[in-house]
Amino acid sequence: MLRILFGLIVLVTGSCAAFGQANNKIQGYVSIGAGLLPDYEGASKYVPVPYLDGEANLGNYFLRFEGGALELNLLDSDNFHAGPIVGYRMGRGAVYDSQIARMHHIRYSITDGAFIEYEHRAKDPRSGERITLSFADGNINYQSGLNATLRALIHRPVEFIDPGLIAAIEADTSWGDKNYMQTYFGVDSLDSIASGLPLFRARSGMESAGVAFSLDQYLSRKWSIGLRLHYARLLNDSQASPVTRIAGSPDQLFGALVIGYVF
Repeated sequence: MLRILFGLIVLVTGSCAAFGQANNKIQGYVSIGAGLLPDYEGASKYVPVPYLDGEANLGNYFLRFEGGALELNLLDSDNFHAGPIVGYRMGRGAVYDSQIARMHHIRYSITDGAFIEYEHRAKDPRSGERITLSFADGNINYQSGLNATLRALIHRPVEFIDPGLIAAIEADTSWGDKNYMQTYFGVDSLDSIASGLPLFRARSGMESAGVAFSLDQYLSRKWSIGLRLHYARLLNDSQASPVTRIAGSPDQLFGALVIGYVF
């Protein structure tokens, strides 16, 4: 779920610059582009959004911006990574659906949390796997609850088509606590009166399961063009909520076209 806060982009840029001053051997990549994202969690309509992902490495330490969150690895290890996360969680306000728009508005949240990760790096940098568990608590600007996400990623070159074509497949699942689920999928008495939707009290539980696919075609050693796709199916109370079941859809899609640069 990606709606990028410009302050985080500035933070990524500033942190990378600090790394560069300390060591000229900083390496990494950045991908920017544009995509389509559901108007809100559980929506059936889509809105255009900017897209950004990237990573800056200094040895085994790295800053990674992915999924609307900035991750800082603090472990000097080839395979194990862990550290803090700061991210952005989208709100819900003047959306396209008239019933949801009449409900109380949810401000965006700044999240903080942590992640732990295992990564296998092949000798060929085009190949690798990683599994990541992250926790993010929305507690700045708006109390939006705790969300945990487990992701598994594998990437490989598609050499039978082109040595410069890299494909990646990811599977993920997310869990939300009571506060998170009620914030985005609950309907209280005032919301029910305003929107006409039935009352609904959302409980903690698994929120979604999804799969992502990406392609990057390198045009040179530095530049590439790419595609990002993600499909998630809402589960349990996030699926049963009137916000999803009546006004929206449990099928959540994201897609983006990007331009990449390796530095």
